[in-house]
Amino acid sequence: MKKQVSVTKAINTRFKPEFLNRIDHVVHFKPLLEEEIKSIFKLRFDEVVKRLSESRNITTTIKPDAIAYICSKGYDPLMGVRPLNRAIERYIMTRITEHIIGDNIHAGDTIVIDTTDLK
Repeated sequence: MKKQVSVTKAINTRFKPEFLNRIDHVVHFKPLLEEEIKSIFKLRFDEVVKRLSESRNITTTIKPDAIAYICSKGYDPLMGVRPLNRAIERYIMTRITEHIIGDNIHAGDTIVIDTTDLK
């Protein structure tokens, strides 16, 4: 609670009243822990797997070392989950898309993602 008061004071001294008047509520949050990032990764990756399965009949799996790599690249305790979303986009979605466009992945194929695919 003490931290929230100091943050509120800092906001009030930093910004003009005209701007502050437009803010309805300030949400204070605690930084995400690495374990929480891994849980969020699993949720996001499951969405990717489902989308590829339903739209292209492509099975996708990922090895634990690749999960750890992507989570480490997408972990920034101050920024929340957005860096993780960018890492998933960069290391998984973009590369799979390039392989689909390049006609290297076809319907019925299985993709196994490991760290050699990511670096």
